[in-house]
Amino acid sequence: MPISWRYDRVRALIVGELTDPFSHDDVRSLLSALDDATDIPPGTPELWDARNLDFSRIGRGFQERTVELQKQFSVRATRRMAIVIADDLGYGMVRMYQALSNELPQEVHAFRDVEAAERWLAAAATEGDGDGN
Repeated sequence: MPISWRYDRVRALIVGELTDPFSHDDVRSLLSALDDATDIPPGTPELWDARNLDFSRIGRGFQERTVELQKQFSVRATRRMAIVIADDLGYGMVRMYQALSNELPQEVHAFRDVEAAERWLAAAATEGDGDGN
């Protein structure tokens, strides 16, 4: 499956993986599943592993459409989303997504390793509201 995820109740964290190829139908299915999940509190942070994703296939248009899809599901808005990437292209594409999604009530950051992403998400939990850096 191009997008797989689970809710880690112990860490109160959505953990997922993005692989090729994934489409807007996959994104819509993910957002719908999260929207329907009554056991996951709104604002739950998300940790996405995109190290196996080919970012050369994802352009600005794809990202703009993804942001528009997210606006339809804003009730489940994420406060913090950490995306782990493997290369410079992935880092740049996540930064573009971050800029395009600035109207959404979320904070997105790219990381090179899972441990750094987890530390950033854990720091938000200890800050209380998850809005600080």
